[in-house]
Amino acid sequence: MINEYIWKSKKTIIDKNTVDQSSVKMIDMSERELQSAYTHCKNMLYNGDKTSPGRYLVLEEIKKQTLYCNAELAVRWFLQIVNDKDTPIYSRFSLINEINDFIELNKNGIKVQDLKLKDIYNGVPIDYSNISVDLFLKSCKDTLGKFNKSHITQTFIVNLGIWFSQDEIRNFEQVEKLSTLEERIQVVKDRLNLRNDLKIPIKSSGLSYTQFRSMINLKSNKKYLELTTNQLETLRDKVLFLLEENVSFHISQWESLMAQIEEVAEYKKYKLC
Repeated sequence: MINEYIWKSKKTIIDKNTVDQSSVKMIDMSERELQSAYTHCKNMLYNGDKTSPGRYLVLEEIKKQTLYCNAELAVRWFLQIVNDKDTPIYSRFSLINEINDFIELNKNGIKVQDLKLKDIYNGVPIDYSNISVDLFLKSCKDTLGKFNKSHITQTFIVNLGIWFSQDEIRNFEQVEKLSTLEERIQVVKDRLNLRNDLKIPIKSSGLSYTQFRSMINLKSNKKYLELTTNQLETLRDKVLFLLEENVSFHISQWESLMAQIEEVAEYKKYKLC
């Protein structure tokens, strides 16, 4: 088994249609080569450089983004509640004051850092009930910061595929007179300024056209407050989960390579650091 462990070098693009990637058996690598490969694996997992973070740091950020999207959606849920005169009951300002008043009145009987929305409000949807009050207040105050979309590339979005909802198909057929799948895909490319030669896979697990459009139109340096509700929901309910799965898969691959390198190093009496 140890003789079958392979280390692949970085891919090199030779031309548009050719990619070169050499490989070598780990058992044939020198101590310095194994150490270099081992260091590379560690960098891919734990690198703290913000421009090229390790996979574990990316995973932590994805989890944080999911929480932040949900917190902003929770605030918007409160803002759409109206009274019998169809007038909004809450504003971000009134929510902040109401929660601060609750904390002040109960400061001797609660741990503020452990406070959840369900501890203050009855009838909060289950999606929002366990949001920490601290995070909810940050969203009310617009201090969640900017959403980092660097990991959600166009390639990643396109590879998720598209699956038109029945309402979307009905609109294409009845309103826009587009009867075939090819026509619908071409319209999607035209409207979203995608290359004509781009292959958009049709997958039952893919995004609806509305979701696909919202992700393609996701811009850099947008605050959570500035994201549309559809973008927030698509990120929270699907895209960030799929991205998390993708990153977790890459982590398992790098960890597997590290374990193989350690096994080879032990066999050859090499020391790794």
